[in-house]
Amino acid sequence: MSSLQRLTTEYVETEDRIRITGELSNSADDAPTAPTVVLWLTQRLLNRLLPHLFSWLQQHDSPPSWGDEAVQGFAQQTAVAALQAQAAEPVCSAAQSPSWLVHSLQLSSTPEQLQLHFPTATQQPTERISLTLAAQPLRQWLHIVYDLYVRAGWPVALWPQWLVETKQLGSARPNTWLH
Repeated sequence: MSSLQRLTTEYVETEDRIRITGELSNSADDAPTAPTVVLWLTQRLLNRLLPHLFSWLQQHDSPPSWGDEAVQGFAQQTAVAALQAQAAEPVCSAAQSPSWLVHSLQLSSTPEQLQLHFPTATQQPTERISLTLAAQPLRQWLHIVYDLYVRAGWPVALWPQWLVETKQLGSARPNTWLH
């Protein structure tokens, strides 16, 4: 299994899909650059995944008795502020980088982190790419994905108010987000 260490998430209008270009961790130490992979996510798959991500964040960040959107909003604002401070080069795929449309994924979590497991293009059960995110990086990635939903003109009704309000508080964002 390979892990995504750095990724760039962007909306590609001609495909009407979100593309994740990621650097893999299983690179050789003497390699000049890390190998990359391109994962294509559809709106339909994301619409099924996102509620699970929101639920994990809500359970992670506030005790069930609180149920306060202000806690979520504050945590989201903190994550977005940290994201704005990052200045990294986007991950670019090479001509030989594997690329495929993701049809399914597996989600697993612990109280500290969430893991997304993407089957590879060969669909072999033992071959998968994983993305592990703690709460703050997940919030940052969700902020990016929400921005891409808006740019794509996709419905945003499933997005929680605490995330939407944080986006509305921010200024205009670049076309491509780095994570």
